[in-house]
Amino acid sequence: MVMGVFADSLSAQPSGATYATAASPEAGGTTLLGYGTIGTPNDAVGNKPNNNSATLRADGLGRSAAILLSFTNERLATPAAPVTIYVRTDINALTHSNVISVVGFRATGTAITTNPFKNYSLADGTIFLAITLTESFKAVKITLNNTGTNDLVRIYYAFHSENATNTSNPYPFNAGDCGLPNVTTKEDAAVLLGRFTVNNPVNAIDGDTVTHSSFATNGLSLGNTKIRQTFFFNSYSNESDAVRIVISRSGSLVALNLATNIELKAYNGETLVSTTQLANDLLSADLLGLLNNDKRVTFYYYPKQTNGQAFIFDRLELSLNVAVLGVNLAANALNVHDVRRVPGAPSVPVTNTVCTNVGSILLTAASALEGVVNSLSFNWYTGLRGGNSLITNKQYTPTGMTATGSRTYYVDVTKPGCPLPSARHQVNLNVVNAPSTPPINLIP
Repeated sequence: MVMGVFADSLSAQPSGATYATAASPEAGGTTLLGYGTIGTPNDAVGNKPNNNSATLRADGLGRSAAILLSFTNERLATPAAPVTIYVRTDINALTHSNVISVVGFRATGTAITTNPFKNYSLADGTIFLAITLTESFKAVKITLNNTGTNDLVRIYYAFHSENATNTSNPYPFNAGDCGLPNVTTKEDAAVLLGRFTVNNPVNAIDGDTVTHSSFATNGLSLGNTKIRQTFFFNSYSNESDAVRIVISRSGSLVALNLATNIELKAYNGETLVSTTQLANDLLSADLLGLLNNDKRVTFYYYPKQTNGQAFIFDRLELSLNVAVLGVNLAANALNVHDVRRVPGAPSVPVTNTVCTNVGSILLTAASALEGVVNSLSFNWYTGLRGGNSLITNKQYTPTGMTATGSRTYYVDVTKPGCPLPSARHQVNLNVVNAPSTPPINLIP
């Protein structure tokens, strides 16, 4: 299936967005230790969206800085119809996410008990903190507690949307769909002797395979500790789609140990549809060798049910089980350079026989996207990776096979207007001598 997409840019809000219209600053602290500071609070409301912002600073023990952003009208929310509030902020909010809280408030001024906020990073660098409420609300309060630094956290605005179709993505289905995620989130883990996090998460969705997000820690792993990064695609997949992932290794971890503790999960909305271990299912020996040499490694993940049936998905979670590694990573352990949904590899019979007296064979590729997506492009190669295309066509006829032996070709498929193809499908040709013609005995 192919879902429709909106043409809005990533920096535009969902249609029908309702913005907070009043701001109240709240500085916390003591006369002895000092207070947090809130700068230009009214810049977080007004003619939104724009790039004006309030600032929060809590640079000492016992200090806090908060801003309450109120909407003009109370918004109805129920468990059956939850509503998500998004707060646009900056990269410092991700850096200090362990000392930030985001809480909804009723019209009566009392706080609403909610789950911890989620963070969403867009490819253009925009960052949101979000909470989903299941009861009516009128305001949201963002609090920054002592950061131990002089860092400012900027609060640009808060909004909820009447027309949001996805409570966990402020920009659902709003960009041309060539498989690049439009939003990513990270989930940190704090432990007794340090903190595990994903640094620069947006670098994994910026379309540049040189830049990367980094799974890192400044402490020793204790207990069941995982670092997670989730990628939200612009639309639902087709059933045959795969996810192309580019990773590299940093530090002294053995590639096999690292890959064994990387888990991939595909979701359709909030429903888990597929789980796999990287080393067990996806990385061949030669790719593990490249990973051990700190090279960028590209592999493909096909979300499927346990019976092999393909699933429709709209997001991917990549997690690293740091607890099982049982070491102080001290720096980046895993780098994620790119995540992209691509077509599944085309199909051609894997093994084909060619007779030397014929010397050629017609190969025809097929894709599950045919009849769903028009103008697919098929390219044929002599190698699994790299090299120039032999021909761009659904069909290819290798010739000159007049001696016994074997040949191997590869074919991929690309959606129109998209930069990245599928994985390559291997096609083996066995060249054999023509069968002997048996003699004919003539009986007079």
